[in-house]
Amino acid sequence: MSNDAIENVLILQGGGSLGACGCGVFKALANNNIKMDVVAGTSIGGLNATIIAGSKEQATRTILVGSR
Repeated sequence: MSNDAIENVLILQGGGSLGACGCGVFKALANNNIKMDVVAGTSIGGLNATIIAGSKEQATRTILVGSR
């Protein structure tokens, strides 16, 4: 077991169009340079969590929230 504490956990909800809300949450966190130690979700939230966890930061931002 690691001695590193988990500090920031992002859990994203399911529910179709609510996935857009998760994108907005991610954008706000990323714009404030808040890094996540754990990302999880269900349904569309799980898909968004997979994209966040599996992509480089700039690629994730482009995929989820556009190029801005």
